[in-house]
Amino acid sequence: MKKCKRFFCCWLTILGFSQSGYGDEKGQNFRVFVPKRVAVHAPVDEVVITHDESDSNQAFPPQTWSVSGNSSLGIVVRFSTLDSFVHALDPSVKRNVQLGLNLKHATGPATWLVSQATDKSDFQLGKVMTVVEAESDDVGNAEFDLRVAFVTESFGSFATGDYQLSVIGTISEK
Repeated sequence: MKKCKRFFCCWLTILGFSQSGYGDEKGQNFRVFVPKRVAVHAPVDEVVITHDESDSNQAFPPQTWSVSGNSSLGIVVRFSTLDSFVHALDPSVKRNVQLGLNLKHATGPATWLVSQATDKSDFQLGKVMTVVEAESDDVGNAEFDLRVAFVTESFGSFATGDYQLSVIGTISEK
């Protein structure tokens, strides 16, 4: 009976110790808010070339634009011009532009599609705006090579001087 009392006392002590624990337990949660990021960045502000005096179109070096979109629905990115190449001193003197777009590199789960790979202006027919476009179906980052060409047709048939063109990158969520 003595053994039984000792065992019972030890058992109560263990039971009491295990039920009371080592103190209160509390949890702590951690949360990160990820802000929306839908952005497009040009590599440089201005690219300048000198015409080689041939009848060939004058291609600028490809420009790698960076695109980011963390919308799970995907994004649409457009590269557009509002006008053809315009002479810096005489806005009535114009030359056509040709745009091209290709995907260079992508990261993230998104699948990217270049939905409009090329476009060309025709200022004589009133088509001065050009657009190339790509889209994604999920979250991701991408780099696109934008190709711009000054359409020559026949060297010597247009005025000397600087011709200017602006390309605008626009990005939006789907």
